Amino acid sequence: MSAYICNDDTMVHIMNYLRLAAKMGPDHRHVQHVIDEFAEVTGGCSSLVTATGLQTLGDKLRAANQDSVNQRYNEQAEAPVFTYLPKDVSPPTAIQAYKSIQCLAYQCAEGDVPERPIYKLLIALEDALAHEIVQGLDAYEKAVWG
Repeated sequence: MSAYICNDDTMVHIMNYLRLAAKMGPDHRHVQHVIDEFAEVTGGCSSLVTATGLQTLGDKLRAANQDSVNQRYNEQAEAPVFTYLPKDVSPPTAIQAYKSIQCLAYQCAEGDVPERPIYKLLIALEDALAHEIVQGLDAYEKAVWG
């Protein structure tokens, strides 16, 4: 397996989706409980709706990504700076956010990073978003229950 630092677009897709989901609250019920836990991991930021909270989370995710790459290749490189600039752009689709989360999680899966709380929350977010995507499909609504 190779490992690399995810690009800023990948990070922004994740941050913008979290910002949208945090604003929507109960409309994103599967993701909301993970968002609450991310807020705790970011050092007490009360909300991922704020640029400060998202920047803090982005910094922690980027650091985990760099630590994973460093452990994979036995390096000591510093994480590239990630600057979250909230823009009035359309948030990514849930599918794009999911794929970006998968990419970041895969690139963070080296060394001891998978044992860290931030990685475990990233995986929980991946799972919650998958549930949200599937349960939003017409085919899911039409499927028989029980």
